[in-house]
Amino acid sequence: MAEYETEGAGVLLAHGFLLLDGSGSMEEPELRTGLKKHRAVAKMAQDLINELHDDDAITNTLLTIICYDGRWVDDVRLRDYDIKSATHYKPDYADSPERDSVLDLWDPLRGHGGTTPIGRAFALARRLAEDWVNTAPAGLVHRAAIYLLSDGMNYPDTEPNGMGERQEIEKFYHDQEAKRAQGGYKGRIRVATVGYYQSPPGKNPEEDKGRELLDALAFPSTLYFETSNAKEIARFIRQTVTE
Repeated sequence: MAEYETEGAGVLLAHGFLLLDGSGSMEEPELRTGLKKHRAVAKMAQDLINELHDDDAITNTLLTIICYDGRWVDDVRLRDYDIKSATHYKPDYADSPERDSVLDLWDPLRGHGGTTPIGRAFALARRLAEDWVNTAPAGLVHRAAIYLLSDGMNYPDTEPNGMGERQEIEKFYHDQEAKRAQGGYKGRIRVATVGYYQSPPGKNPEEDKGRELLDALAFPSTLYFETSNAKEIARFIRQTVTE
């Protein structure tokens, strides 16, 4: 790895946790491109890996990718992946005979297709992110960014909506900040929520309910992002993963 960046308390290591919605509605197409949403997201994930690998300004960064639906919220496709590794780096995959097999790695509908348990998926990511930050050794700062992607509302209504998890992350942040002056500061967790919607506000009740929840879950509140095109999601993650 290249030389670490610093953040006052010590050297810095970033980790992005991507939660990709594998609900049945991901079978629908993007209106702008016509691509099935689940394949567009799979392409986004591979393009993101390639872009993070190629960006010399981004170093000391790990990536975890998890797909979720109501039957299986902990489908970990990639865990603690060094973005400078060559293992999943596929810059020319689009013109390769292995293109479909590459996209299958990240396709959130593979093994999924059920409901959208946003709260349970968020709970898993929070536990992983907290555990990772808490393992920062002396002199090292761990910063985690959870990217929670959904194309609709939390469903069914009996599912936890994730607001309790947000409160726990906010508490974790304040607890860590209190340790800055005392020593023992480990790092922090941010939550970037991504609304992957095809309709403008007011046109689709399910998407509007999703908008309201994802906007409320973002921490800090400025980290809500909305798009109808998965390609733009990769750009958003690349710009924010090390902030």
